[in-house]
Amino acid sequence: MMEISMDNFSNDSSGGIADVISENTSQFATILLTVYVSIVVTIGATGNILTIYTMFSVKTLRTTANFLVASLAAADSGMAIISVPVIFSRFRFPEFHGGHPFFCRVSYFLMVFFAATSVNHLQVIAFNRYFIITRPRHTYRKFFGRVGIMVVMSGVWLYSLILVLLPFVGFGDIAFIPELGGCGIVETTRLSWWYKTCLLLVVVESCGIVTPFFFILTFKKIHAAKRRLESMQAATQTAIPGAHSKPRGFSRHEMAVTRMTVLVFLCFLVCWSPYLALHALTPSTQKPGVLATAFLVFAFSSSVFNPFIYAGMNKNFRRAFFLSKIVMSTPVTMTETVVTSVA
Repeated sequence: MMEISMDNFSNDSSGGIADVISENTSQFATILLTVYVSIVVTIGATGNILTIYTMFSVKTLRTTANFLVASLAAADSGMAIISVPVIFSRFRFPEFHGGHPFFCRVSYFLMVFFAATSVNHLQVIAFNRYFIITRPRHTYRKFFGRVGIMVVMSGVWLYSLILVLLPFVGFGDIAFIPELGGCGIVETTRLSWWYKTCLLLVVVESCGIVTPFFFILTFKKIHAAKRRLESMQAATQTAIPGAHSKPRGFSRHEMAVTRMTVLVFLCFLVCWSPYLALHALTPSTQKPGVLATAFLVFAFSSSVFNPFIYAGMNKNFRRAFFLSKIVMSTPVTMTETVVTSVA
């Protein structure tokens, strides 16, 4: 009889200790996630707002190609300031989202809107770089002048807005999903299924087809031009020994900016890959915990890394970026120190 009691006591004690350890681990993970979210929001907001300020303050950086980068920075600012806190609130306060349908739906809209806008900017930037590299400068200015680029940017934001607003006008259903801790698309009707499929196709079309397609074409054009220049130089050397003719090709600056935009795209893919893999391997009925929330926040953290990529790979932007940081509250007068930027 005593042995049974001791066994029961031992089992109860083990269970209690395991519960305490699990609870402490969960609390520690939640604290780490809170700190991480705070860092993402602070650095993401500061970096992208400073990027926009730099683009419009420094005269030589006010180019049509940089307007697209500034527009992407605006979308990234929204991801850092709004989307990431919304994701964290879904994890910490699911009951609040479930008890306030209007807030739940609005938070879903804001979270998806800035992500969709960022994705759509990537494919437009990829096409813009392809057009710069493969077309004469006067042709580029004809289609991507100040008016043209404003039309393109407005189109990207409007397209993203319409795409996310469709469920709010009857094309799909948005409702609270307990497993997600917030609102999402519920496939209660055929329209909802089509809308969810449409969203997935937009992501695949942008990240899997259009953006890499134009970047591949751009680099193929660059390498073809490089081989052609090398052949011309070799022919000149053969015809006139000792000659050092150097035909004009793509500038180092154009090459650097193209590599920079490719790195922005690759950073986006790397940030989203863990969450997409977890989503594919985890049943939809399983409630996401700290890990899933951390992966989703990391996915939106691509907005944090972009300003560092701009500053790290573009000498002109880096110089203006840090000067703008110093003189944020004073009129910008450093334009003479910044050489020609993006075409």
